[in-house]
Amino acid sequence: MLQIEPDVPIFRPLFFGRVIHDCLEIWHQNRNIDIALTRLGKHYQGQEEAERTLAEVMIRSYANKYKQEDFIIIEAEKKFDMPFGDPDNSRRKKFRLGGRRDMVIDTGMDTLLMEHKTAAQVDGNYIDRLQTDFQIALYSSTYHKVLSGCLYNILIKPRIKHGDNLDTYRERLEDIYATKNMFQRVNVWWTDNDYLVTKRQTYLLFKAIQQSRKSGIFLRNTSQCFYYQRKCMYHELCRNMENAQFIIESSYRIRPEHQELIDEGGSTNDSTN
Repeated sequence: MLQIEPDVPIFRPLFFGRVIHDCLEIWHQNRNIDIALTRLGKHYQGQEEAERTLAEVMIRSYANKYKQEDFIIIEAEKKFDMPFGDPDNSRRKKFRLGGRRDMVIDTGMDTLLMEHKTAAQVDGNYIDRLQTDFQIALYSSTYHKVLSGCLYNILIKPRIKHGDNLDTYRERLEDIYATKNMFQRVNVWWTDNDYLVTKRQTYLLFKAIQQSRKSGIFLRNTSQCFYYQRKCMYHELCRNMENAQFIIESSYRIRPEHQELIDEGGSTNDSTN
């Protein structure tokens, strides 16, 4: 609603994930590692050399592992913007739902969403949490064709320090990606009932947000305050709303609403919520 973001450099793991997403899109569309690495270089442009080295080794190793795929790509990084209403009563007020799907694939037996993830580790808890991935279930449920589920494409980041010698660091990374299972693909299946429940919950969320906007009272979701082992980017503002104007002016900058859905011409659908 305020259309602001912290006036600080982007959180590095988030930046890294965006770079990998971009390179994976290029690789899957062109199957040309040189084009993907050229794009990677433009993202870094001489800064964060150790992080760039990790990204390069990861993408090269991924391309080497998945030289051939057993699925057909139907769409990649496609934005969507659609009406969304009560799944139990089509006559009730419609909202709008927008987003961007990583990929939709056809395996010959199933049509699946494919979601790219970077992770420090993949254990039983991580895999179990995928079944409760609300956003991805929602994106799957609103596709024009019934999707059987999602294929999570997980690229694992090794926990090693780079030190001062980048050549040695690269060699260690290459050895890890060559000898360990650093890429995993996990299938999560959803039923018609799973999709119905997801749509019902989304509709209730839309109505709750609408009511909050009218009343000016918002429920605090404190489970997210320190979710990624870091403080939420709006934590100080949320705790000190009486000083909101000063905090915004000193610590935040304007960020257009739904910036991830803005097209190349710089515009977006104002009705997207």
